Amino acid sequence: MELSKQKTKVITDPRRYTWLIYGEEGIGKSTLASQMDGTYFIATEPGHKALEVYKSDVSSWAEFKDVARKLISEKHEFKTVAVDTVTNLVDFCAASIYEEHNISHMSDLDWGKGFSLVRDEFKRVMIPLCNAQLGIVFIAHDMLREMEFRGFKRDVWQPNMIKTARTVINQLVDFIGRMYVDTIKEGDAMHRYRFITFAKHPDMVTKDRLGLLEKQGDIRLPKREAMWATLMAYFEKEKDKQNRKEITSG
Repeated sequence: MELSKQKTKVITDPRRYTWLIYGEEGIGKSTLASQMDGTYFIATEPGHKALEVYKSDVSSWAEFKDVARKLISEKHEFKTVAVDTVTNLVDFCAASIYEEHNISHMSDLDWGKGFSLVRDEFKRVMIPLCNAQLGIVFIAHDMLREMEFRGFKRDVWQPNMIKTARTVINQLVDFIGRMYVDTIKEGDAMHRYRFITFAKHPDMVTKDRLGLLEKQGDIRLPKREAMWATLMAYFEKEKDKQNRKEITSG
């Protein structure tokens, strides 16, 4: 393999990045993913009856690998792959390792070997998918888990999956956003709204590799049918600000 003679170009199209969107069941995570450009769903659980989408229903790790291979290697018009949910997909991956090694849990193998086998297998399949010329969005439910920071314990919202897979996913994704519902007062009335945040927060796992959406703090998504458009409007606004700043400073 020869050394590269050209620098890589910065990808500015948000549809080419890798996303992890997590939140409570039924909040609209799948709807948000369906609004991305040319989305193909790899569905590991029911829940798409209210959506018109292209999808493959999978119930095993082998089925997932087959669909992923086709999306990577075969010619098609899809531009985004939604794994819905990655929570179940991790279970499929673990089950394949259990069957292969005739065990009932990762801890059944000595010295953490079971955890390593699941991690390595999950990573082996995920990296080519994330390196394909496709946008990727992983969808997960959320969970509240007690974490310890510098001797202090606090409850933190995070994607609902085992730590072995969460570590792999966190390394691969460019954006991690949590969707949630909150009640706010407007005038004399209280209203419930859907929000998503990518901003650094002590009580939530979030990430924004570009530092664009995190500047918006908690983003209100007022219309279910325009959630992705709302996000992209903020994305483009911050990208334009960044470009103007670079031109001015240059």
